[in-house]
Amino acid sequence: MEYFEVDYDPYLGWSYYRIKQIIGDKDSAFSGVAPVFYGLDRVQKGTMIVPIDPNDPNTKVINLSDYHDQKLLLVLRNYQGEEVYISERLKLVDGKLVILADDRVAQGIYVVVASTRDELIGMTIIAE
Repeated sequence: MEYFEVDYDPYLGWSYYRIKQIIGDKDSAFSGVAPVFYGLDRVQKGTMIVPIDPNDPNTKVINLSDYHDQKLLLVLRNYQGEEVYISERLKLVDGKLVILADDRVAQGIYVVVASTRDELIGMTIIAE
């Protein structure tokens, strides 16, 4: 099963989304938490804010240059909800993470929904 939803009025900063499935009259199950950071354009270029734990308000700052030329396994989602699975080297260009577009990944803006580096989940990646 797959589920896709768009929050058209997100809060600035971190938001945590999960899905509740109602199984019966009194039973339900929850999906895992999906952290999403909105408003990266307000953060100094070359840095990002990463939550330590969704239940812990403390945060840490990491340097995006640590990911330059690093090959990672990524699951990316475009704004239409289509996902692509890639193993690609990231580039840091003007403070933004970039990958090369090809026949598998069209040019555009993607959100990392899964990665070998969890701190990248929710980040924007540009395919050029």
